[in-house]
Amino acid sequence: EIMACSSALASEYGHILVSYLDPTGNFLEHEILQQGVLWGLGRLFHTYPEYNPDCARLIIPFLSAPDPALRGLAALAIGPLAAETARKPLAAMVDDVAEFYLYTETFLNRSTVGRLALQALDFFKKETSIA
Repeated sequence: EIMACSSALASEYGHILVSYLDPTGNFLEHEILQQGVLWGLGRLFHTYPEYNPDCARLIIPFLSAPDPALRGLAALAIGPLAAETARKPLAAMVDDVAEFYLYTETFLNRSTVGRLALQALDFFKKETSIA
């Protein structure tokens, strides 16, 4: 959250957050921690979509995770990047009715994976693809 509120902190520490999804970096193996990383990247990329478009490759595998929260949070994070490589996996998720709790602003809300996939696909209409 703090990185989404401060461009200075995002540029200083954002790469560390990204490294937690990188199997050749500081990869976090625990799903609960992965959820936090994906949520944080979602906040970061919704504020600064230009921050690190190359990390889409690290998020895409989570779009097919068994855990619905990981799938939904991956969709949330990857949407602003409008990465062409994510379009097909996101389109395959739109009918996913699995629910999970998503923290937005000051509330925990129930959401579905499909709803977040649709929201992510909306970025392809707004942005030029990064690929």
